[in-house]
Amino acid sequence: EKVQNELDFRRARKNAVNITLDENCKHPSLIIEEKNRVKSSTQEEILPKAVVVATEGFSEKKHYWEVEVGDKSEW
Repeated sequence: EKVQNELDFRRARKNAVNITLDENCKHPSLIIEEKNRVKSSTQEEILPKAVVVATEGFSEKKHYWEVEVGDKSEW
C-alpha cells in the first residue's frame, strides 16, 4: 500500500501547474506570499469557506498542487 501511494503521488505530480493567486480575490484572513503561497494571518482556525482565487485558468483536464498544513494533522 505504501509503494502504491508513492506511485500515485508521483503520477499526480506530473500534472503540476504554476498558479498566481489574486490578492484582490481572497478571504481577509489569508495572506498571499510569493504570488503562489497562502497562509493564515491569524493563529485562529480559518473557516472552511476561506478561499483565494487564481488569476489564470487551467488548460488541461488534470491538475496538481501541494498543500502544507504545518503541524496540523488535517486541513
